[in-house]
Amino acid sequence: MKSEIVKLINDFKLHYSDFSNQDMGGLDNFYDETLVFSDPIHQINQLNNVKNYFVSMCDNLTECRFEFVGETIDADSAWFKWIMHYRHPRLKSNALLILTGATYIKFVDTPSGYRITSHEDFYDMGSMLYEHTPVLGGCVRWLKQQLAKSAA
Repeated sequence: MKSEIVKLINDFKLHYSDFSNQDMGGLDNFYDETLVFSDPIHQINQLNNVKNYFVSMCDNLTECRFEFVGETIDADSAWFKWIMHYRHPRLKSNALLILTGATYIKFVDTPSGYRITSHEDFYDMGSMLYEHTPVLGGCVRWLKQQLAKSAA
């Protein structure tokens, strides 16, 4: 694997290892200006818009860090399995919460070096948010239990 790709992947993982305490200007080190970011809630085009989204997201979090537990990397893309550790003042009294998910990125060689042009996150929105809210959480947990019973 090219050393430039290794550096790109390492910069990416380092940034997300302590996401809530990062300067979003550091995103320029590995994302291209044409970045398309998507997750179960949003699709955001252009790096500056993604930076603004991340800043607003981190303003609401007490802590957010990613532990990378698996990866597959090829010539122009990579998959990462991760565990997100996060705290939000309005979820479970700011308790430390854990969410498992995956990220798929695509990257290209640009005049500035390798840059990520596409970042797509996959995770269970119910596990991240809905299960940890007072009224909705009980309903979601009950529904999951019922579905598990019917599948057994």
